Amino acid sequence: MPEAETRLLEAGRAVDGPSVSPLLAEQIGEQPLPTGKVASTEQVAAVGRLACSGRALDLLVGAAGTGKSTTMAALRTAWEGEHGPGSVLGLAPSAAAAQVLADAVAIPAENTAKWLTEHARNTDRLTRLG
Repeated sequence: MPEAETRLLEAGRAVDGPSVSPLLAEQIGEQPLPTGKVASTEQVAAVGRLACSGRALDLLVGAAGTGKSTTMAALRTAWEGEHGPGSVLGLAPSAAAAQVLADAVAIPAENTAKWLTEHARNTDRLTRLG
């Protein structure tokens, strides 16, 4: 197995990362999001699974139009409620997808490959995000 795949699998199995309290994640459905939308019951459940998992890497996959952007906006709201404004950075597989994510969730977003390259060159980058 290639090294990159091994690292991704390990990151997906590790559950010692930061998380959000389950109570805070549940409360996301009780208020309008910064986008003006309200998260559905299913979206709140997805936010709870993602935000409370403690995984260093988690995925949200769905077809176009299934509410991923609203779910991500709800996730951002929960995460920033626990970890502070500016604690969320979006990563996407292309610059165009990063722009769509940034616009939909109102967060900074970057191309994943570019971010990984820059992070490898500048290891203190994560500490400056906030």
